Amino acid sequence: ALLHVSPPVAWLSSATSALLPALSCAALPPQTLANMMWALATLRVDPGRPFVDAVLACAEARVRGFSGGTALASLLWALASLGHAPTPAWMEHFLWQVQRRLPVCSPQNLSMIAWSLATLRYRPHP
Repeated sequence: ALLHVSPPVAWLSSATSALLPALSCAALPPQTLANMMWALATLRVDPGRPFVDAVLACAEARVRGFSGGTALASLLWALASLGHAPTPAWMEHFLWQVQRRLPVCSPQNLSMIAWSLATLRYRPHP
């Protein structure tokens, strides 16, 4: 994504389809999940709902392993950029983890999270 080179859409679709069965929560560190989704969003490639759901399941299972705010912010930014809104329950759990890491979040992390929440039109329940 940083090279500003976009592989053909057919290749990317094929790659994400091939990755789907290999998505293993135990094998993928949280930063890798965030980086993968960030790269897809930066390339403007929607991997499809089944792929996103698998990533969300892994992220929810591994959310305590996210260190700092960068991976959390990147994952939420990617979801918002691709237009994939997580369930309210997922968001509540995710944002609770963000809240725990606020002291180590950079201003950039916080602005990415705020932008993502606004883009997703997230409204916490009272």
